[in-house]
Amino acid sequence: MHQFSVPPAEARLLFSSDRVFSSSPDISALKLRAGETIAFLDLGEMAAVVGGKAIAGRDDGPQPPLPEQIMDAFMRAGTGPEGYGLVTSRLALFPHLTVRENIALPLREGLPGAEISARVARVLALTGLEAEADLKPMQLGQEGRIRVALARGLVTGASTVVLDYPFRGLDHAERSQLVARIRRLKSSWGFSLVLLTGERDEALLMADRIGVIADGVLLQTGRPDELFDRPADACVAVGFGDAVLLRGIVIDEENDIVRVRLAAGVVVCATSGGVLTPGMLVDVCVRPGRITPVFGAKPDDETATLIGTLASVVQMADVFRLVFRLPDGGEVIVHRPSVLGSRNMRPGSEACLVWQENAAVAFPSAADKG
Repeated sequence: MHQFSVPPAEARLLFSSDRVFSSSPDISALKLRAGETIAFLDLGEMAAVVGGKAIAGRDDGPQPPLPEQIMDAFMRAGTGPEGYGLVTSRLALFPHLTVRENIALPLREGLPGAEISARVARVLALTGLEAEADLKPMQLGQEGRIRVALARGLVTGASTVVLDYPFRGLDHAERSQLVARIRRLKSSWGFSLVLLTGERDEALLMADRIGVIADGVLLQTGRPDELFDRPADACVAVGFGDAVLLRGIVIDEENDIVRVRLAAGVVVCATSGGVLTPGMLVDVCVRPGRITPVFGAKPDDETATLIGTLASVVQMADVFRLVFRLPDGGEVIVHRPSVLGSRNMRPGSEACLVWQENAAVAFPSAADKG
C-alpha cells in the first residue's frame, strides 16, 4: 500500500471548544524548528462537503482552533517554545491609548522605563510605525492596526510569534504588503512563526510546512508539495489540493493499483490510499491538472473510459478551467494549459477524460462511515 505522510491515528490532535487533546505524547512531527514558519490551515466546512453531509445553516460543528490551543499542543508534546507573542484581533487595541502606549503594554511590569522605551522604539521602526507612534488606533487603517498588534507581539522579544488570522479584512494589495513586511521582520529578527488561517493561498505564501485541520482534527502536516502529491485522505486532497472527487465501489486491487466502478458505470484505476477491499465505497481523488481531455476520440470500450460533456470554459491566467458534466449528473473540473490553445473546446463537445494510474488516489469514503 502506498505510504502517505500522515501522523498515525494515535498521534493526531483533537481540538475541542476549550482545550487541545492528544491521545499520545509522541507528536514530535509537529516540532517547531528555529526560524521556521508553520501554518495551520482550517478547511472549515470542506469536511462536510467531502463527507456528503448537509452544511447549510450548520452551527454545531467544531470551531476553528484558537492559537492558545495550538500552542498548548506544542507544549504538551514538549516541542514548542517557552513563550510566544500573540497577534490576534481578539486582543483588541485600547482606543484611548496611543500606538506607542499600546505596544508598550506587555512590558509594564519588571522593566525600567528606559528599556521599555528602547524596545518600543525598535519595533516601531521595524514595523514602519514611527510616524504613527502618537496616533490613536482608530486613526489608522486596518492594515496599520494589524501592524500595531504585530509590534505588540514582538516587543517582548519572544522567539516565536503566533499570527491568528492576521489578514482578515485586508484587500489584496494590503495583504501583499503585510506579507512582505512580516517576511522582512522574520529575516531580521530570526523568530519562528505560527500562522492560523482559513485561506490556502496565505498558508502557501508564508509557510515552510502546513498542518491541515478539518472538523477539529489535524489531518496531516507536511511541505506544500507533500500535501499536494501525497494527501493523507480525501479531505486533504479536495480541501487543500482542489482534487476532483469521484465516488465508486472497489472491484479489486493488485500491486497497489485499485480498480473502481464509478456511479456512471465506468471502471477507472487509481493508487490505493488505504486498506481497500472489494465492495468498499471509496473516493477517487485526482487533481484537475492531472486529467487530460481527449476531444473527438471514440473509446473502444465505453465502460473503461470516463466520458464528459463540456459545460463551460473559463480562462484563468495560464490555464483554461473546463467543467465537464458526466452522464450521472456529476461534474469534473479539468485544468488545461492555455499554451495548448482552445481548439475543440466548445460547450457541448464530448471528451474522454483520462489520467495516469498514479495521478489518482482512492481513499475509503467518509460517506461510508455514517
